[in-house]
This record gives sequence, C-alpha cells and structure tokens, in this order.
Amino acid sequence: MSIDELDPEALRVDSDLVAADAALNELCAVDARQAQIVELRCFVGLDPARRTSARVSIEA
Repeated sequence: MSIDELDPEALRVDSDLVAADAALNELCAVDARQAQIVELRCFVGLDPARRTSARVSIEA
C-alpha cells in the first residue's frame, strides 16, 4: 500500500491526544508512579478499587 492510498483522516493527529501525552510526560517528570496510575486509569480503564493491586503488579 502506498501513502497515496491512505485515508487522510487516519493520519490526522488528535490535538487532545497530543495534549494528554504532553501532560503525562510532565507528570512523569514529577512523579512517575502517579503517571503510571493515570495511564492505567485513562487508557486501560482501571478503576480506583483495582489501583492498589495494579501498583503491586507494576512494582513486582
């Protein structure tokens, strides 16, 4: 498949996603563990009740 065959909308960068990535990078610089929790909660759907067990898994 050539680049000419790709849908331009598929290549469009979502400004909200770029902003979220920048914010996560800033948070990671301050507190890497909190950044991991935010990633898990926002992108994986981790609920607060399961956060503790996820932290244990990440640390292991």
